[in-house]
Amino acid sequence: MDKLKECAEAYEKLLGVEYHIQVGRKEKLYSINLSFKKENFVHLTGLHKLKDLGIHTIKREYVFDDIMNGQITVEDIMRSSFYPEMQPRLEPFIQIESLLDSNNNVFLYSEKRNNFSLIKAEYVLKNEFENNVVYIFLDKNEREPGHFCRTFFPKSKQDYTINQARCALLYKEKIDINTNTKTIQFNRLA
Repeated sequence: MDKLKECAEAYEKLLGVEYHIQVGRKEKLYSINLSFKKENFVHLTGLHKLKDLGIHTIKREYVFDDIMNGQITVEDIMRSSFYPEMQPRLEPFIQIESLLDSNNNVFLYSEKRNNFSLIKAEYVLKNEFENNVVYIFLDKNEREPGHFCRTFFPKSKQDYTINQARCALLYKEKIDINTNTKTIQFNRLA
C-alpha cells in the first residue's frame, strides 16, 4: 500500500477522537484537550517542505482529501528534491495513534530554551518508535479552545527535550466523539 495513504488513513482515525490529558509540574496543574483536523496533516507529515511540488499552495484539507482519494501518492511526492527531508516521518506517522495512546513523557516546551529551533509549541511528547525517539509537539488552538498537534518528527541530531521541564502525567482519557466512548488510559488522580 502507498505509505502516504497509510499515513492519511492512520490520521483519519483520529479525526473523531479527543484526548483529555492532565499533567503536573511543581504543584501546578496543566490541562491539554487535544483534537485533530484535516488541515494539520500536511504539516505533521512534512508535506509543507515539498515547495517544488506546489503542495504548500493547495488548501491543506484538500491535500488530505487528495491523498485519501489516491490523487496524490508517495510516488508523486518522491519527485520532490525535498522528499528526503520529510520521508523519515512517514513510517512512524503510521503509528501516530498508538504513539499518543502509549505516551507518558510530557514536557512543557519553551522555544527560548532551544535556540536551534523555530518550533512554537506549549508541550512536547517524547515517544519511542523502533529504537528511535519521535517528538509530537502540541500547541494551543488560536481559533477555538483546545490543543492540536503542531508538528511530528523522529529525532535526528537534536534532543528537543533537553532543558525542557518534564511533567508528571496525572490523567489521560481518550474520547471517541462519534460514539461518545471514553477510555481512561492513565489515572493517578483516583
